[in-house]
Amino acid sequence: MREIKIIERYRPYLLLDISYELAKENINIESINSTTLGELVVINLYVDPEDYEKALKVLESNYKVIKENDLVVELEDKPGELARLLKILSQEGIDVFSTDVVSKKGGKVYLSLTTSDNAKAASLLSSKGYQLVVL
Repeated sequence: MREIKIIERYRPYLLLDISYELAKENINIESINSTTLGELVVINLYVDPEDYEKALKVLESNYKVIKENDLVVELEDKPGELARLLKILSQEGIDVFSTDVVSKKGGKVYLSLTTSDNAKAASLLSSKGYQLVVL
């Protein structure tokens, strides 16, 4: 099975909508669990490896999808914070391949990152006081 994580603001019938979109494409959900974190819902879906790419395509068009190895970092929602984070990573030779703002709430930004070395990035950012969101 391959895992797909979705992070969305809670709304009624979200799981229904997701399962319906996958069913329309004949993609079976092998396993699913969801957790509510304040106003956010983290949904872990598991699909057959043969359906993984097709499921990603369906889900990424409508939902915030976090791929298996992405990091989610909490930042202050103020000018310069992204630049500060990127500078820390670049000084250690860590390239950032993709970013996505997952959510903004209460003066915080939750940023999904894919880097050249996620394990090293996670350790580095934690040591610099950044909160990593464990999904």
